[in-house]
Amino acid sequence: MDADLLEAISAQVDQVFNGERTAVEAFGKIYRPFRMGRIKAISIPEAGLKFLQQNPNKRNRRTGELSDGARAVRLGHRVVWLLVDERYCGAGILDGRYTPSLHRQLRMLLGKETGQDR
Repeated sequence: MDADLLEAISAQVDQVFNGERTAVEAFGKIYRPFRMGRIKAISIPEAGLKFLQQNPNKRNRRTGELSDGARAVRLGHRVVWLLVDERYCGAGILDGRYTPSLHRQLRMLLGKETGQDR
């Protein structure tokens, strides 16, 4: 997928989750958000993309602590995860900007060692 198109779609997704828009327009179609349990999601099947809004109550299964994404949301940041063909790819949107390494950005934001991406 073209990087410019992905950034344009990501900007629209962030606006939808932030309440500034009601839908995403891409590939000549309109995509509206829907609920997946406690979170909102937007699916764009033509591109194999799904955007998931971070659950502010998500806990790490191993430690039971809040996840990095949940901690960032509770600090007032906007976090959206990107799935490509139904698989997490480590990319997403942080405070309105697309980033290909969301895990690393969250760790830096929270003052953790950067190390390698998960």
